[in-house]
Amino acid sequence: MITSPRCSVHSYKHLLGTHCVTAALRNLVHYYTGEVMSEAMIFGLGSGLNFTYIRRPGSNFFLTMGRGTEIETLFADLVNIDLDCVLFRERGPAWQFVQELITEQHPVMVDTDMFHLPYMIQSHNLMPDIHFGGHKILVTGYDMTLGRASVYDYAWRDEQTLDCEVLADARSTPKCPSPPANAAYLFRCPRRVEVTRQTILLSLSRTLAHMRNPASNHVGLPALDRFTRQVLNWARLGGAEQLETNLRLASFMFQRAGTGGGNYRALFTRFLDESSRYVQSDSLDRAARVYRQLAILWRDLSVLLSQWADAHVTGRDSDPGLLSATLRDIWSAEVLGLELIEDVVHSSATTQAQPTMKEFLCQ
Repeated sequence: MITSPRCSVHSYKHLLGTHCVTAALRNLVHYYTGEVMSEAMIFGLGSGLNFTYIRRPGSNFFLTMGRGTEIETLFADLVNIDLDCVLFRERGPAWQFVQELITEQHPVMVDTDMFHLPYMIQSHNLMPDIHFGGHKILVTGYDMTLGRASVYDYAWRDEQTLDCEVLADARSTPKCPSPPANAAYLFRCPRRVEVTRQTILLSLSRTLAHMRNPASNHVGLPALDRFTRQVLNWARLGGAEQLETNLRLASFMFQRAGTGGGNYRALFTRFLDESSRYVQSDSLDRAARVYRQLAILWRDLSVLLSQWADAHVTGRDSDPGLLSATLRDIWSAEVLGLELIEDVVHSSATTQAQPTMKEFLCQ
């Protein structure tokens, strides 16, 4: 029941982050438990490593990014958090639901189209007519006398104030990949979030499955294979303006769009480094080195795509040799990284299945 025209979550303390989903989850865990988990651990436990390459029917633009779309669900499942996603057809009930949770002192994670958020448009100089609806923010307050909502986003230390109609537009736009559908998340957290060897290994197993055997060829290794083969031919798919936009958009999504650098591979590297506290494996150490190199390769690719766009605009010739070589190196390293993760999972399962000598003698 909403009893006041204005309300805020009084005890919320914002922790800065590098990625919208993991930062929001990190802040929610901190709010409910007092624990400060790393974004890297949340990303890894949520099997966040992935690759998306898709163009909606009738669209001139490709969506490319290096993470999965179910991080919050998979993370919550592994650490026994009760997380429900509630969708609404209408904007009114969707906003009322958020208001009611805030009056009960719950920060509310919602999906938005980041290209509708004024502070993000200004900060990143976002291109018009490009949209993506999977951007998570936390709503922590409202003032209906002014028609405004208070939100927190991963890279902004202070709360951002939005007109309620602007927030409603960002939450309800249908014309984008991963439409936000007025999604809001109910978050019920245990007193302590526990990370174990088993949760690490299960998250790695899920990452393997999502990359190698995805439900759609728009994600995982099939999508990465198509991207590395097709990107050099993007010029054939449309006009000059379309090519430039696609190149700059891909460059942005790989490096600057809250990826933590290197198309999320730097974030995944840190997860592997942290996992060594729970899983001792030479393959795990080698995988961390591979993904550390992949973060550099993806960063380099982002630069090369931007340079290709600049050359196209100025009419300069661009040598595709370095770009082609970088794409090949990325593909080879991504395949190798998954092979090493598979070694970690299989060797750990085998080790766990075999009793130690002490256990054998005690049987």
